[in-house]
Amino acid sequence: MASLRVFVSSTYYDLHHVRNDLYTFIKDMGYEPVLHDKGGVSYTQETTLEESCYNELSTCDIVICIIGNKYGSESSSGNYSITMNELQKAIQLKKKVYTFIVKDVYIENQTYEKNVNSGHFAPAFADDIRIHEFISQIRGTVKNNPILSFESVNEIIDNLKIQLSGLFQHLLMQESSATESKTYYELLSISSEIKELTKSLSIQENDFYQKFESTIFTDNAILKRIRKFIGLESI
Repeated sequence: MASLRVFVSSTYYDLHHVRNDLYTFIKDMGYEPVLHDKGGVSYTQETTLEESCYNELSTCDIVICIIGNKYGSESSSGNYSITMNELQKAIQLKKKVYTFIVKDVYIENQTYEKNVNSGHFAPAFADDIRIHEFISQIRGTVKNNPILSFESVNEIIDNLKIQLSGLFQHLLMQESSATESKTYYELLSISSEIKELTKSLSIQENDFYQKFESTIFTDNAILKRIRKFIGLESI
């Protein structure tokens, strides 16, 4: 059975310790961690390193996105960083996404939201205002995927344990429901087969008795003629 593949997306230099701990956690859970710095992304000569990361997302089941204080490497297309584009790609692919934002940036984003139209907001914790622009966009568009703050990697791991446990429980409930439904329809099918079999046996039974009665009637007529011929009619 193939392992669950978990893609970790984040800027590297400021969050490498978080990436290392998440790599170990995912491994210990028995899943396959996919991180470009750990050799988890397949590269080809025909594809750029950036595109290879985006392509690898399609083979993964879960995406963990970490947004820190740094903007990171500029994407070759669009107005966002590679990490931001990875998150957008994961959402487009309808992957299960868990987004974690370092707490000071997470709180500062609320201030940004209130002052975005003033034109005078300058972030103190994020090194690029586009981080706040992106977070606000994600908050407005992402549905059914949690966006949480964190101060330490242990908070991320503890939350992921809860989330993954919830996913597993939900899967078990779905399988249980599917099994009950399957059993119900199997019983209906068996009941229908029994009815058809009973009907068929009833028809065969009637046909048998009709043939049997006809045979008895024919034999009796012959016997009467024989009796009459040999003079045993009165016996």
